[in-house]
Order: sequence, then structure tokens, then C-alpha cells
Amino acid sequence: MKVLVFILCFPLVALCQKDTFLIKEIYYKDRDTIILANIEEIEILHFKNREDERYFRRLQYKTLKVYPYAKLAAEQLDSIQTQLELIPKRRKRKAYIKATEQWVKEDLAPELKKLSRWEGRILSKLIYRETNISTY
Repeated sequence: MKVLVFILCFPLVALCQKDTFLIKEIYYKDRDTIILANIEEIEILHFKNREDERYFRRLQYKTLKVYPYAKLAAEQLDSIQTQLELIPKRRKRKAYIKATEQWVKEDLAPELKKLSRWEGRILSKLIYRETNISTY
């Protein structure tokens, strides 16, 4: 009797659930099935209050602002290290480092001086994440 009630009620419960996506097309390729569907938008970030959201948005904006500098620093550091491995003499390595440092001062210093302290702190953290070398 209990099994019969369960069998009769189970389809009703299963059909009462809300569809979270709508299948548009199904492709079959070899033994694979590829489903194209529209999925309902969900909120991943939930903030406790307006202030937390504002802080996050500011951090996101500032991070996106300084991220290209961090990528450039990582690329430059990688190229400098590969070049230094090819230079046999210590004096020439020092000259190469000095020339690279001068280039950085001339090209990037005016832009980096415009950054706020908070943006500089974010840049330091991003450089550390990219290179695993501390900026301090």
C-alpha cells in the first residue's frame, strides 16, 4: 500500500518543480550528446549591505585599472631573467639591468606616479601573484 502511494505521488512531486533551463537544441556527434540550453541567471555575489557592494565595486574597478601594469611587469621580469641567463659577464649584466631600469623609469614612472596608495597596494599584490617575487 505504501509503495503504491509513493508511486502515485512521486510523479506529481517531480512535475511540480520549476524548470530552471529550456533545452533549445540537442546535437549528436559520434557518441557524444551536446545540449544547447538557456539557463536562468543566478546571482553569485550576494552582499550583506550596500557598503560591502560599494567596496567590492571600487576594488574591482581599481584592480582592472592596474592589472595591465602587473601583466607588463611579469612579462618584463621573465624576459629580463632569460636575457640575464644569456649574458656571461657580471659587468654586462649590471649594465643591462641599469638600462632596463632606466627604460622603466622613463616610460612607466609618470603613469605609475598617478596611482593612489590603494591602487599601488593592489598593484604590488598582483605583481606578487604573477611572479611569486615580493615587491618589497
